[in-house]
Amino acid sequence: MSCLSLSRELLSEKTKFKKFINPYNNFDARSLFNQMEGIQKSSICSLVSTETLIRKDNEIYEVNSESFKEVKLEHFSSINVEAINFIKDHLEPMSYFGKNGLKAASKLMSFKYDIL
Repeated sequence: MSCLSLSRELLSEKTKFKKFINPYNNFDARSLFNQMEGIQKSSICSLVSTETLIRKDNEIYEVNSESFKEVKLEHFSSINVEAINFIKDHLEPMSYFGKNGLKAASKLMSFKYDIL
């Protein structure tokens, strides 16, 4: 998360995650992202089968927020609570598309041809 290109308002929030940088995890994020495509598609299928994601169009999904009402953060002890809160408070409300979207901020996918 410390590598995301975010606005100045989020700079102080983002720097909290520099402590998690590990010199042994030196890999190209975009390459890893592409190599995980099978895992990502499998995860999406699982979320659709449990009705956590609802298919809207060909590859467009909507999150069923009702399915998260009962989820407690303590069930995710391996994930840092600060990271979960950062995602929930700052990344979730962001648009996915465009030069200010998550695709551009993460640099994992091209946003140049996004239809806005």
